[in-house]
Amino acid sequence: MTLKRLLLDERKEGEAVGEARGEARGIVKGKIETLFGLVQDGLLSLAEAARRAGLSENEFLKAAHGDNDNNV
Repeated sequence: MTLKRLLLDERKEGEAVGEARGEARGIVKGKIETLFGLVQDGLLSLAEAARRAGLSENEFLKAAHGDNDNNV
């Protein structure tokens, strides 16, 4: 296998990993936005929304307000 082919394969693998990470982050962000909307509408308590997201209430609020986009 040539160096050019190896580099191309590594680039494609890196792109696939980046795409999967982006998709996962989008799913988590969408879930948090949905839960936060339910909290704002008074249909779900903050504690329950945080529990469903697997976060503390403080972490949930930070994520809902976009304070830690790199960690969501």
